[in-house]
Amino acid sequence: MFEQAPSFMAMLSGPTHEFLLVNPAYQRLIGNRDVTGKTVREVFPDLAGQGFYELLDDVFASGKAFAGMAMPITFQDSATGAPELRYADFVFQPLQDGNGQVIGIFVDGSDVTTRVLAERAQRANEIFNRQVLDSALDYAIIALDLDGRITRWHEGARRIMGWTAIPSSLRTGS
Repeated sequence: MFEQAPSFMAMLSGPTHEFLLVNPAYQRLIGNRDVTGKTVREVFPDLAGQGFYELLDDVFASGKAFAGMAMPITFQDSATGAPELRYADFVFQPLQDGNGQVIGIFVDGSDVTTRVLAERAQRANEIFNRQVLDSALDYAIIALDLDGRITRWHEGARRIMGWTAIPSSLRTGS
């Protein structure tokens, strides 16, 4: 199940966060780097200053899980060395022995870069469209629902039509 899981997974051991296991999804996320038996700091010197070392250290010390949503993470591309910005939803879950002592961390997550970039593009498009509509003051732009009722209008329509409220004769679509 670990190997076939669609989410990326890793098992880290001890306070140095040594990689014990990673699944194929994790390998793809990190550019197929050789990680087994190495620490997070050895494998990912490019994560310095991004807060991930500190998050792992805190989860190990406190025994409390950390969940991140759409967290930005920049990896050095293993082939070109160029930085690559990704976004991930993930959890760092502490693993405890029979005495309740934290012995490692289970990492599970999903690369949500495509979703985050699509949402940002959609927001930028909405802002652009709003700016276009708001600047078209010489035109009466009016929005209707499926029944033909006016649901809103912009400033150009208010100026041209002189409306401060939807005229009652237009509320029913007549």
